[in-house]
Amino acid sequence: MSRHYGAIAFAAALLFGTSTTHTSKFVYGIRSQGLEGTPKTFEKPLMQTLFMFVGMALALIVHAIKQRLLPKDERVPFNLKACFKLCIPAIADLIATALGSVALLYVNVSFFQLARCTIIIYVATLKVIFLHFTMTGYMRFGIFIQSVSIALISASCIASADNITNTLIGVSVLLLACLTSAMQYVLEEMFMKNTSTKQLSTEVPNPPLIVIGMEGIWGTLLMVLVVLPIAYAIPGSDNGRVEDFFDSIEMMVNSSTLCYYCLLFVISITGFNVASIYVTYFLDSVWRSILVNFRPVAVWVTSLMFYYVFTNGTYGESWTHWSWMQLGGMLLLFFGTAVYNANLKLSCFTYPKPEIKANSKDDLEQTDAVSDESESDHDSKPAVAPTVVVR
Repeated sequence: MSRHYGAIAFAAALLFGTSTTHTSKFVYGIRSQGLEGTPKTFEKPLMQTLFMFVGMALALIVHAIKQRLLPKDERVPFNLKACFKLCIPAIADLIATALGSVALLYVNVSFFQLARCTIIIYVATLKVIFLHFTMTGYMRFGIFIQSVSIALISASCIASADNITNTLIGVSVLLLACLTSAMQYVLEEMFMKNTSTKQLSTEVPNPPLIVIGMEGIWGTLLMVLVVLPIAYAIPGSDNGRVEDFFDSIEMMVNSSTLCYYCLLFVISITGFNVASIYVTYFLDSVWRSILVNFRPVAVWVTSLMFYYVFTNGTYGESWTHWSWMQLGGMLLLFFGTAVYNANLKLSCFTYPKPEIKANSKDDLEQTDAVSDESESDHDSKPAVAPTVVVR
């Protein structure tokens, strides 16, 4: 029965994960009337960042419902003190999400999703530096393969661009966003687990839905109280401001289509985070790794379908001769990921013996928080890399 539930969770995670990327890109192209009285596109990366955090915060409602359905003696206590410490990774998440939202203005969705898969390169490097993580030979080889793959994927994106300058900006900002996300994941791991670096780590005995939800709460507060007011005060190109929050609200009020897709984006964020956690619970971390690889494929395929089938070239991306290079880079990326995670074992490397996982009532509560990447522990076991939100 758990396999059936796992299949449902996998399908839901893939559907919601694909929806988040496409909806985010599609919202940028919706036209509506703002405060100046003329129609324009909704190019508001900070508002999308706010919507992402709201979607993460809704995970707390899912957790609360699940807790209410459990017997009292099986409920997990809410550690408020620990949740305050999640403000730190929430700041990194905010920066990474804002950078990613800006990058999506300049790059296509397939490159955006593929580039985010290479975040494991940054995560592994930061874990070696800050968490005293020791990479094995096959892990280093996997990182090397992934580095080559991102070079190929980036080259194909830049070469096929109509505006090379804007695309270079998008690629650079997106890679910086991946680095910031990696910092967030390492911070989360430091807060969620005990590590050998005692000066840096603090255990937070909260389940992943609370971790995701509290980061959403912190991110929402930071956006509303700090980031959006600063963006409103600084001069820029959006009604004379970096981003005009009130203009964004006016555009949403004047367009039901825009409101619908913004709501769909929020729901997709919540659904992806929750479904991804249940993929690991009902199946295992290997299937979560498969999900990570399936998501960019689904995004690319649906983007091609949107272009050629559903919108007649209005939305999506076309297939060019540079797409073959991106396809080769994608396959190389998946190969490198499989090597790093020891899903694909090469005879020239030695591998640790697999550990036997015991089932318990608390398995779901102990499942690592999920993001776009697989998780890697501090010891030598080939479980895959850290954690959360997505976006």
